[in-house]
Amino acid sequence: MKGNIYSLFVLIAAFFWGTTGTVQALAPESATPLAFGAFRLLIGGSAMLLAVWISREASREKLVMAARIFSRCLYGVLPAAVFHSG
Repeated sequence: MKGNIYSLFVLIAAFFWGTTGTVQALAPESATPLAFGAFRLLIGGSAMLLAVWISREASREKLVMAARIFSRCLYGVLPAAVFHSG
């Protein structure tokens, strides 16, 4: 059963990945790439948080370690995002 859930997550991710260009093409011209990136991060982060909350397999130590890794990745991604937005 668990393998099927993970396959479902992959299919959902593929669906969102495939519809990004369509959404950008149909969006108003005033919408910036930064807005699309922020929205994708919001949806993706919310989905991952929901997946962790549903599985409840992650211990507190694993969640703290994941938060540390995420914050370190953010320090690398943030300058690139600022560079590409300007």
